[in-house]
Amino acid sequence: MQRNVEGKGKGAFLRGEVKKKAVVGVYGGEVLNMAELSKRYPVVNGTITEAEYLFEIVECARFVDAGDENSELVNWTRFINHSSKAPNLEIKINAAKNMVWFNALRNIKDGEELLFDYGDKYWESFDGVIVQ
Repeated sequence: MQRNVEGKGKGAFLRGEVKKKAVVGVYGGEVLNMAELSKRYPVVNGTITEAEYLFEIVECARFVDAGDENSELVNWTRFINHSSKAPNLEIKINAAKNMVWFNALRNIKDGEELLFDYGDKYWESFDGVIVQ
């Protein structure tokens, strides 16, 4: 489920419980290459701008764009927020299938906010912003 989180916008929260290593969700969206993505969003100094809910699959130079909330491909996983100090999810990628999913790093209880570490590259586009 999703709800507003102070200082973060929307967040994703677990309904039910999951065990460590369980698949929690698959990141849904349209799979695009850089040429397709640059037609959709402005590129400034080699960086995609104005794109929200975009996941880069570096291994195959593809992107999963979950920005269109009306797309049948998009789901609740786009609201999973960042935490470098206390993530409860890890990212798994199958580049051959253009798939990104989230596994539980530990047992997660009903109602907990779902969090993963976005990584340093994500924050490079935000001048001076440090989020833990």
